[in-house]
Amino acid sequence: MNHVIFPICRFALVSIIALNQKLMRFWSIRNLVASIPYMALLLGGYLFAHGTFGTFENAANKEFVSGLGKTILASGIFALLLKTVQFLGVFKEELSKVVYDQKFLANRKDLMEVWENTSKIIFKNKFPKISKRLLKDITENYFPSQNFYYEDLEHFITITFADQNVVEVSYTVNLEIISSAQNEKCVFEFMSAVSFKESEEEIEIPIRTLKIDGVLSFPETTKSITNNTLITKHTIALQGKDSYKIERHEIRRYRLDFDNILYFRAIVLTNNLTVTLDHPDNLSVDFRKCGTIMDFTQHRNTQHVKQFRYNGVIYPQQGYIITLNKKNHE
Repeated sequence: MNHVIFPICRFALVSIIALNQKLMRFWSIRNLVASIPYMALLLGGYLFAHGTFGTFENAANKEFVSGLGKTILASGIFALLLKTVQFLGVFKEELSKVVYDQKFLANRKDLMEVWENTSKIIFKNKFPKISKRLLKDITENYFPSQNFYYEDLEHFITITFADQNVVEVSYTVNLEIISSAQNEKCVFEFMSAVSFKESEEEIEIPIRTLKIDGVLSFPETTKSITNNTLITKHTIALQGKDSYKIERHEIRRYRLDFDNILYFRAIVLTNNLTVTLDHPDNLSVDFRKCGTIMDFTQHRNTQHVKQFRYNGVIYPQQGYIITLNKKNHE
């Protein structure tokens, strides 16, 4: 049996060595290191077989070769198992990347369940009784539901007295609409609500202009009256661009003693807002945030001009409120 086994083992070992010598110039150190477990298996197997079944004049040499073969064979098996474990770790990592890739997630039908489970882990499920309501409110009110948002919204408000109890409020609004895609339709919408005492004729809006990318535009306008309040709504559809520059100007005249509130509530996501207010000496103004996560910061505070900035995202139904009060003559 020995005359069959040993020549085969020798031939295999010599072939591997010869092949390695021929391929050495093509192999990198990394590839050579990667082949060590397999070389150890073959070399250890050969030495163990030779020491076990071969003929030696000295029993000590036989035991040494057999033991050396066992050691090398065991190290080769261990290295191969370690390499397998490393491969499984890399495979698991790559599989995780695939599972949580956006393209893969987009095809899942249980995204809400994934979102809920992930959110519970993030806030450690502190409030299990209200977690479903909390996640529902976040999803419906804070996640983008429209295909556009407002960038760098600016409000310039100038207030003057047209009469003893009548104010003229000039609004200039600048912003940029950012669309999610050129082929997506964006509906730009703005509205005003002014209260009156007896008749809507008490309210005058002599000037109202709208420019989109520098071009004068004419939105669709609807009016309604609710509880002595004139609500005017304007809408215009936009499509074909990634962004649109909006310039809007409006003047309103109405009685201050019946409506002394100026307010703004966002109807779409708005990133950054600056409010500049110019008012006469005999008018006091009180500016307050309305539902925003952070506070506005005041950048100007002179006798006539106040400026407030919000650096961050304003969500729908959030904004500010300004209260106007005429000062008494001393």
